[in-house]
Amino acid sequence: RCMRIGALLTLTRAIRVPPPSMSAPAFIDDVNSKYETLHRAFEEQFWGTKMALSDERFSVPELTRTKGEMEAFLADEQKLKTTREHLAKASGLSEAEQKTLALFERTFQCYIMESAEAKAKPSPLRPGSRRMSGCGKVVEGWAKGCSPGCPLEQASSQASGRA
Repeated sequence: RCMRIGALLTLTRAIRVPPPSMSAPAFIDDVNSKYETLHRAFEEQFWGTKMALSDERFSVPELTRTKGEMEAFLADEQKLKTTREHLAKASGLSEAEQKTLALFERTFQCYIMESAEAKAKPSPLRPGSRRMSGCGKVVEGWAKGCSPGCPLEQASSQASGRA
């Protein structure tokens, strides 16, 4: 079950190399299958490490690497751009494809800071702050600095009555 280094490098390159222009259904399938591969690798490391399984495959450095790869995949600006291009051609999409692409857009927005103001601000962790899993933004009680439309920002606004 252990993956050879060459196979891992090939897999990593395949996940990172942006495919040529593809149809919306092909793009959705591509994103889903690549994310599933990255998420499964992270989950195996997470549970193997957290449960202290006695297998040399599980380690904190490997957990850190797999999480970083998964988050880098979600923070790829090209995926957000391609998602928006497909959404702009909504007339040829099924309702399920439109919903899936809208979900992709919201997810990618949580990992990508688009505004110049957000990019310019440092995000140090301060006492009383914590990093929200998923959005990746530093928060004090609520999601702050998310891109417009980020599900965590919307949840924050709704919970505080600003929606």
